[in-house]
Amino acid sequence: MLITGPRDTAFRGNVHALLSEVIAKLLLVTPRPVIICADEISAADEMLIAYDGSVPAMRAVKIFALLGVGRGKRICVTSIDASQELAARRTAGAAGYLRGHGYDVEANPIASHVHPAEVLRVEVADRKIGTLVMGAYGHRGFREFLFGSTTSNLVENPPCALFVYH
Repeated sequence: MLITGPRDTAFRGNVHALLSEVIAKLLLVTPRPVIICADEISAADEMLIAYDGSVPAMRAVKIFALLGVGRGKRICVTSIDASQELAARRTAGAAGYLRGHGYDVEANPIASHVHPAEVLRVEVADRKIGTLVMGAYGHRGFREFLFGSTTSNLVENPPCALFVYH
């Protein structure tokens, strides 16, 4: 596992590339999860899994389950979508998979039109989450180009430790 921390991606006192760009390159070239540390380390034990149904999200859930990272911790799986039905279906799928691997999981589908990164930030704060698990850099197309990806948004200013896998 690779752990990153400094915001100075050039290690010379000034930033030459966005941290999300550096992380994106690392995720694309290495088949390992990346842990991105927030500026302040949380003592919270609960983990939140953000699941959007994408291939990177599926991979993140699988590697999380196989590594046993969340054993003995409180885990909440959430999916955010404008459709409550779709969010519930996605959340149920990921929660069912984790339960099948022996995890005690709470399902938390969220219907919202707010950008998923902002919803996740609120969830992390409200639930006092210590680690957010998520897939990296899915393909949301033109909308992602205009508004930025959820992953990039969270990597640039992580609300807690991030466990990211592509």
